[in-house]
This record gives sequence, C-alpha cells and structure tokens, in this order.
Amino acid sequence: MSPRIALVAAQVRGEERWGEERFKAGVRMALEGSGMEMEVVPVEHDESSYEAVTDTYARYAALDLDGFDGVIASCIPGCLVKHGNKVAYLVRTARRYYDLFDRVYPSPTPEDRRLRRYIQDLDRDALKEARRALVIGEEARGRLLKYLGVDSEVLHPFSTLEGARSESYEYLLLPGRLHPLKRVELVIAAMEHIKNRVELLVCGEGECEARLRAQASGMPQVHFLGKVDDERLAELYSRCLAVPCVPLGEDFGFVALEAASFGKPVITCTDSGEPSRLVYDGRTGFVVPPDPTEIARRIDFFAASPDTAAAMGEIGRGAMAYVSPGHTASVLCDSLGLACKSSRPWTGARPGDSTPPPLTLVMGAGPLTPVTEGGAARTLGVFGGLGFEAKYLGVLEEKGEAREVRPTRTLVEVDVPLSDEHLAEREAIKNQPGGALALEVSFPLLGHLTPEYASKAGRLIPESDVLVFSRPWSYRLAADSAGFGDSLLVYDAHNVESVLRCAQLDDGGSGTEMVSFVGELESALCRDADLVLVPSHGDRLSICRLYGVPCDKIRVVPNGAFAERILPASHGRRTELREAMNLTHAEKEMQVAVFMGAASPANVDAAEFILREVAPALPDVTFVIFGGAGEAVSSPAPGNARILGMVDDERKAEILSLADVALNPVFSEIGSNVKVFDYMAAGLPVLSSPAAGRGIDLGGAEVLTFSTREKFVSDLRDLLEEPVELARSGAAGRRLVEERHSWEAISRDTGMLLRWHSWRRKRRRPFFSVIVPSYERPELLSRLSRYMAKQTFTDFEVVIVDQSQSEWAGSRAAAELDLLYYRTRVMGVARARNLGAFLSRGSVLAFLDDDCEPSPNWLATARPWFDDRSLSGLEGAVRSDLCWNDGRLKTDAALDESAPLNAANLFIRTENFNRAGGFDDLGLAEDSELTPRSKFGELSFSRDTRVFRPPR
Repeated sequence: MSPRIALVAAQVRGEERWGEERFKAGVRMALEGSGMEMEVVPVEHDESSYEAVTDTYARYAALDLDGFDGVIASCIPGCLVKHGNKVAYLVRTARRYYDLFDRVYPSPTPEDRRLRRYIQDLDRDALKEARRALVIGEEARGRLLKYLGVDSEVLHPFSTLEGARSESYEYLLLPGRLHPLKRVELVIAAMEHIKNRVELLVCGEGECEARLRAQASGMPQVHFLGKVDDERLAELYSRCLAVPCVPLGEDFGFVALEAASFGKPVITCTDSGEPSRLVYDGRTGFVVPPDPTEIARRIDFFAASPDTAAAMGEIGRGAMAYVSPGHTASVLCDSLGLACKSSRPWTGARPGDSTPPPLTLVMGAGPLTPVTEGGAARTLGVFGGLGFEAKYLGVLEEKGEAREVRPTRTLVEVDVPLSDEHLAEREAIKNQPGGALALEVSFPLLGHLTPEYASKAGRLIPESDVLVFSRPWSYRLAADSAGFGDSLLVYDAHNVESVLRCAQLDDGGSGTEMVSFVGELESALCRDADLVLVPSHGDRLSICRLYGVPCDKIRVVPNGAFAERILPASHGRRTELREAMNLTHAEKEMQVAVFMGAASPANVDAAEFILREVAPALPDVTFVIFGGAGEAVSSPAPGNARILGMVDDERKAEILSLADVALNPVFSEIGSNVKVFDYMAAGLPVLSSPAAGRGIDLGGAEVLTFSTREKFVSDLRDLLEEPVELARSGAAGRRLVEERHSWEAISRDTGMLLRWHSWRRKRRRPFFSVIVPSYERPELLSRLSRYMAKQTFTDFEVVIVDQSQSEWAGSRAAAELDLLYYRTRVMGVARARNLGAFLSRGSVLAFLDDDCEPSPNWLATARPWFDDRSLSGLEGAVRSDLCWNDGRLKTDAALDESAPLNAANLFIRTENFNRAGGFDDLGLAEDSELTPRSKFGELSFSRDTRVFRPPR
C-alpha cells in the first residue's frame, strides 16, 4: 500500500492565488510520481483580526491527520496539526505582518502592532512542531531568520505547466496576477522608452487591471489578454521574445521558472526577491534597478538581438534543470523519513555560452598609434585582443582632425585633437626646466581646455559595462564629466606613478607639489577601482603599501610582446636584411647591437651612453639606435653607429631581425621595460641594467644578462665572444615570451577577467572561489561538477582552468553551478592554479584537483574557520582507499612550516595569496606542491573538510 501524504493548505475566502495552485499541483505530481498518494487538506484561514487569527490557529491545531503517513504544511499554522511526522514546506507566510507591515499599515494602530507580535509568536512556536522546515526560496528563508530566528532549507518548487518549447521570439509576455506587488506598471512605463518595435502581451486578472489599462491607453503596442488557460499560456510562452518579471520582494515567482523552462530570458529587478536570484544577470536574463528606462534598455537589447535572447534562454533552461519533480520528491520523502521510488530523470537542455560581451571603454591621455613609447605599447598589447570589441579614447598631441582607426581587429581607437589653448599651455610647460617630465601629469589639470574629450567621454561612459583607465591621467576628468554608474571600474597601472614621479620630479618645490598631486590622484583611483592591474608583483605590493589598497583586488598583468608579429630571423633572413641596409662589406661581417626607446629622459641617457662610451670602445661592433630616443640625442654618432629615428612596426621587426644582441642600459628609471620583451620575441640575447628585470616572469630561466654602467662595455664584449651563449640566451628569451609574455595570451586572459567580473558586477562577491586545474580528463570534470552541485554551502563559484587540446563538452551542462570554464594554452599545474586565482572573484580561494570528490559539506565545514581573521588558510584532509593524507587532528597546530603544501584540498584567503605572489613556479616540475607552507602565513588543518581521491 502506498504511503499517504496530506498537504495542509490555507483556504482564504475570496482569494485566488495562481502561484499557490501551481505549488500544490507540483507537490502532488512529485509525490505521486514517486509512488505516494497525496491529498490536499484545505483549512479556512483568516488573519483579519486578533480573534480571527486565534480561531484560525485553533482550527489547524484541532485537525487530526493521524490517518496519513506524513503531513506537509504549506503555511506555518499548518505545523500545528496533530501528527507525529510532519514537515513544513512553506509557500505562504503572513507577509503583511512581516516585511510588508509598514506598506500595508503606513500608520499602524496599537492593535495592529499587537496583532503582528501575536502572529509572530504563534508562528515561532508552530515551527518548532515540524521536524524540518523547508521554504520555496531564499527570500522566505531570510524572512524567517530575520523575524523569527528560525533557519530553514530552500527547496525550489517546479511548475506543472506542460508543453515547454521555444518556437519563435516575437513579443514580450507578462503573465500573472495584476496585483500592486507585481508592479506591472513598471513594464508598461518602460514601453514608452523602447526604441525598437516590440509588443507587450499582459495576461491575467486582478485589482489593478483598470488602472493598468488606463496607463496603457494610447499605447497600441500593449495588449491585455485577460485570464488564459494553461494551453494558451504555453503557446504564448513558446513564441515570446522575453519575459519581464518585476515584482516587489517575490517569495518565488513561477513566471521566472516557467520562462526558463520554455527557453526564454527574463528581465527582473534588483528588489524583486527570488526572481532576482533565479536569474543569472547577463547570462539567463538581466537583473536591473526598478527603473523603467533600465528595463527598456534590456528590452531593446533583446529586440535588437533575438539570437542572443534565444541563447540566454537556453542557458536559463539548463540553469533551472535542478528544479524537478524527482528532486522535490526526494527531498520531501527524505524529510518525512519515507522511501522514495526513483523517478524518471529530468534533464534540462544543453545551454550555450552566448552572454553578450561587455561594452568596454579604455581611456588614456595620449594617442595609441603609432606606438612611440612603452605606455602605448602596453595599452595596445593588453586591450588589443580581449576576444571582444573595445574602444580606446585618447587625444592627439598636435593639431589635426579627430580620428577613428582600428589598430587591431577588436580595438577601435578614437582620438580627439587638443585645443589650441591646451597645446599652448603644454608648450609653456615643456619649455620650463624639467617640463618634459611634467607633460603627462599636466593632463588632469589642463584636460578641461579640450572640452571635446570630456564631451565624448560623457557620451561613451554611460554605455560602458567596463571602464578602464590606462594610467590615471584621465580619471578625474571622467569622474567630473560623467561619473561611472554601474561600470566595472578598472585601473591599469603601468607603473607606481607616485614613485616614478618622485624619482623624476621631487625637487623640494613645485616638482614635489606635482608628486604629491600624482599620489593623491593615483590613490583615489586605486580606492575606487574594482580591479587594479599592475605589470609586476613588486608593483602590487607597492600600491598595497602606499595606498592601503587590498591586494585581493590587484591583479598582475605583465608586459609583453606581440609574439606572432615579431619572430626570430633565420641566418639567411639576417643576411638579406643586412644587405638591404647598404652596409659596407666589413660592416656586414661585424656583429650588430641594437637599442630602441622612446624619447624619455632615461632612454635618451641610455642612447647617449651607447654613443659616448660603448660604441667607441667596441669599434668592431655596429650599433643601431632607433625610436624617439635616437632623434633626441645630442652626442655625435661614431663611425660604427647608425641612428635611424622613428620607424614603423614592420621596420622595427626588420631591425631587430638583423641584430645579434640587444641593449638596455637604462640605469635611471623604473618605468616601462616593454622594449625588453620585443628584444626577446626577436630571439635576441639581452644585456641590460637590473631595473629592466622588473615584471619579467623568468620562471627560473637565465634569460637576461645584467650589468652595471661601469662593467657594461666589458660584459658586452664577453657576451659577443660566446656564440653558444648568445644562441642559448636568445632561444630562452623567445621561449619565455611565447610561454609567459605574449601579448596575444595576456590580452586573452585579461579579456576573460573583464568578462567574468563585469557579468557579475551586480552580484554579491562569492565567499569561495573553487579553483580546478585540469589536463585531458573531461570525464573527471563532469564528475566533479556533479559533486559541486551537491554542496550544502552554496556561496561559491567554480573556476576551471583546462589545459586540454579539446574543449570539455560538459561545461555547457553544468548550468546549476556558477562556473567559469577557461581553456588555455598555459601548461603546468602551478601556473593553471595561479591563472584561476587571477580570474576569480571570491574572498577565499579553494584549490581542488579534478580527480577529487568533495563531500557535500566540504565548503560548509571550511567556512567557519575563516571567521578567525588571523587565519590565512586551511588544509583539508584527502582520503583514498589506502589512507588519509595526514594523520593530524584539526586541533593540532604543530605544522612543519617548511613542508610543501598539498594543494589538492587547500584554502587560502585571496588577500594572502596575492600578497605572497601565488604559487611558486620555477619551471621545473611546475607543481604547486613546490611552494612551502610558510609562504602564505598561518594555516590550520581540518579533518572534517575532506575530499576523497581515488588511488592514482
């Protein structure tokens, strides 16, 4: 005989609740599909007065349901029925006496307040009668916790609406009750702001219908269909473009769930309650402020791009796949202690990854092309190949017309010419002692003299999802002209500007004042930015120390070279290029040393040093100097030196290809060293000052040869006399650029960083970021994703860095996870983990191997440890069929700090991880286990935070 279950439900006279009917039908379908019998037991429910409430609760308490095997109470007083096996699965709470009290009773009487206290006291006691409390969403869960101090578990209900399909994308559909809390008027108001032609179909009835019809009078694109049956509703869902769902504080919202089941994206609001949690902003729909213009903007987006609407709808279909009859029955039966017959698996559609790329604006205080200095080279390198289109807004530092060019396939450069007044002020500064150093710094002070720049920024910034300041010079002007709205704010710090300017300008007078100004400007931008990008770990620590900026929002984006454009030359090609330079026969046989640089004081000093001291001492070597530094030198060139001045990118590559060695004797500056990466990309050995090593991830390789001013000539002579070392060093440098400093790869990684963070910029930051490196094991990733979907602590994201040749197909089926799957050419476990940390958003990094099986409470048991702010991290236990990884108890603090880490189950605060510079990567075994435990600070061990790893 099948177990009999009673569903106790409130029956309110004169009230019809569409959602509650869906809920009851869903519970029936789930239980009956699992071999149970279910009967709805309605109870007259009245909360209109103190006496009515007393009578209502008494009716529930008098109800004897001992003839049933279990009872499910869908409202709190239902927990009072007489039965020894009952659970609460709440679809109804008396919201007018909880979160809506001030709205329903704007001027409450003492009797109103007394009734509220009375109901809350009754509810608190009633919930104690249930063996388990389930609620339909986080909104209801939070309310119970806030007002009653009672925690509960979320079990999202499913809809019984049949015929889920997606046939076309024609109109907006807004189904449901026309009730004040549904805020249909917001969507109707939005229809007045849309630019594309699209109709709105409103189906449903309610007390607001007359008012809403009056609001829509004169709007032929708005149609009221009245109440429709399920067959008609399914047809309407199947043909709609998108579904607006903008209630106030909705407990669940079947509309959002049904839209997802039909593969339709949803537009909801930040204060809409559970729908705002069900919708993945920018992925399955949009979560916007309750503003008609914002809603209209998203409607226009879907109207203009129905293919994207379809793709997002498919993602939504997969994202809600866990809401199923089988899951509902399993949880309810488990709660009642009853055996649940296996139900047919319910599988959602395979979602795609077609989230629209972020609209990205990069702002600078100069032109980007032609590239004449390292700052422009970095900006072009970092943002020129993000994987989606970006726009650069800069200025032309000479008279001319505004221009729009495309230096790369995905980067549009927009330059505004400086005004005559601005140019005159710049010239006056330039003619002052040390004026050339102050030109960049002057832009925040003089930018208002070119109003067209601020005007264009004011038009572009509000449209941007990501706003990047390439160096800080345009930040204040942009803040004053447009503000930043909801954009992801990013500062790309080419240097620590205040330190650099201090070395250049600090003179105890006006220069010192300028240094102070730069420090204040950069400090403000660092504090305001959501992300700070720096070229080196040293720069990260300097910014953190100088400005008090948390390390957890600072990411190292190293300098690099275009490895696909600058290539090592063969011997034949080198000979061909030397012929083209019209060298004498003797010069063709001489070795060639090359130096390039912009016209910065440090580069000019380096070029002068070569002409005055190095070239005369080595007459058998030809020296080639090019770039702005060559045009700015005052020393005469000796017979074995060629000064070529400015050249284009093609000519630069040719010059580098004909050289035997590259020089960088920059001793007086800590600024950009981008030229060194171009040298290495060309396969040239490099003789340099130690300062040039800043920000170069050597990976343990001997790539650069460092020298001092005093020994530079002798070191160059020795290097040129070692052809084997020249070849080895040049090849090692080229390999280093390909693996770690290629602009192509750096920009791609940066693009994913901006995508991931901008997509989720309106979401609360997850507590954990689970970082998983993988290599050619797709079946393990699929298994791991299923384990992660069962975690009882849900405030986490998963970042998978896959080094495989082929994409993991399961990434599109793991829609129940907040998952970033990133396939990369980066090789090595430590580098993959560091890349995952680079992309992550969480406060704590949880490192996990792809062959591990975390327990359902893996994250839940780790979370309390981090209430201790002094704790840097936590090692969890790893179990196999053979043994545990460690016999220690979690109370044992005697850890060997020199012992290597086991990163298969390791938690590190993001702040500590970034401050320590990530895992050591020495280019050897390239495994995180090479990193000593002491690097990250105080670590504890938890045997409860366990994973299972099958024996390898």
